[in-house]
Amino acid sequence: MASINDFKSAISLGGGLAMQNRYRVQFGFPAGIVPAGDADAGRQFNFLCESATIPAIIISTFEYQAQKQAYKVANGYAQDEVSFTMLLTNDYLAKTVFDSWASAIVDFNSYRMNYRKDYAANVEIIQMAIGPKDSGEDTPVYGVTLFNAFPTNVSAITLENTAENSVQRLSVSMAYERF
Repeated sequence: MASINDFKSAISLGGGLAMQNRYRVQFGFPAGIVPAGDADAGRQFNFLCESATIPAIIISTFEYQAQKQAYKVANGYAQDEVSFTMLLTNDYLAKTVFDSWASAIVDFNSYRMNYRKDYAANVEIIQMAIGPKDSGEDTPVYGVTLFNAFPTNVSAITLENTAENSVQRLSVSMAYERF
């Protein structure tokens, strides 16, 4: 039977438990989405990203029955969209950027779709761990790059009188080619 010391040892061997609030998101943007010369806008997105999801791996299966017993066999995979929650500043930077990105995907006046190469960009999601005590910096422990990602849903923003001390947030879902 395992003891508490075995449990503590297993956690210690793994470098400690992964902390949900230690992460970094690095958004790549298609040309023209972030205002030219605004290098800080991309950096701000890391700080304004309140939550992010690391994509799931979903294996598609079918049932195969050769004799009496049926069993599952893999026949492909599927990808879920990932979601981000962004904190909105008073200049609505995140909303403005994602609205511009949506406009790069579809021309809302002519209803014409643009080519994927013109609107897709890579997005990195990195789980961090507390670094060495003297460094003051976090250490990357796991990460994914969403290749050719683009927003598929930029959520509505609710305004209400009863939310006096609430911070405004924007939810964004993104599709991607692979990770």
